[in-house]
Amino acid sequence: MKKLIIAGLAAVIACGAFAQQNAPAFDDPKASVIAVSSAAVPGKMKDNIKLINLSDDENISFRVYIYDSKKASWNLYGKALLKGFYDGDTIDSDFEDKIRKVEYVAVIPDGNGVYEYETEKKHNDLRIKIHSPNGSADESYKKNAVTVDVRSIPGVFKDNVKFVSETSDKNISFMLYAFNDKNGIWQKAGVAVLKDFGDTDTVDSPLEDSLPSYACFAVVSRSGKTYAYDFKKANKDFIITVR
Repeated sequence: MKKLIIAGLAAVIACGAFAQQNAPAFDDPKASVIAVSSAAVPGKMKDNIKLINLSDDENISFRVYIYDSKKASWNLYGKALLKGFYDGDTIDSDFEDKIRKVEYVAVIPDGNGVYEYETEKKHNDLRIKIHSPNGSADESYKKNAVTVDVRSIPGVFKDNVKFVSETSDKNISFMLYAFNDKNGIWQKAGVAVLKDFGDTDTVDSPLEDSLPSYACFAVVSRSGKTYAYDFKKANKDFIITVR
């Protein structure tokens, strides 16, 4: 049985690699052509194409094209605008009813940004995740980070991370990182925005259900201003109070 499973996985990988090697050309040096057939990306794709920002950039836009295999031509599927980290944009398109048969898409950034793309099929959508190339090389943010060992805080944490404002500052935002090794890779876990005193924000995280499994968090003020933080667990949430 194990040999059959391994052989099956190898066949899928080989098929996906073959599809990528034989992808149709797109006449734009900034275009990334991505194989999205069932062999290349497992799952169902019949509703929408959605772009998700996991890069270091904000207010970035993209054009997405789909390939018509019968006519051997590219059609503009639509455009997406991503305002901040983990922002998503579901493209409104006249070609929505045709995506189930699409085998290739092309993604082109507007502007001079360079990105890497990760695809998955979820809830009948094709999701294209936008990454900065090779992750973020700049780790200067770590020197201003306040870290906390989640395990050292009494209580139960199984659900969400919530920020609470107890400062008079308005419209402040924070980046949350998650990691198990302080000297290792810090995963971007999401952004919190607090509009006024008493405001709360639950972090919408790309790490999803795995967030409570991380040993440590780090909080970075996106404005660079120094704040004090209190940490506690309540109602199965991890609460970060900003003072």
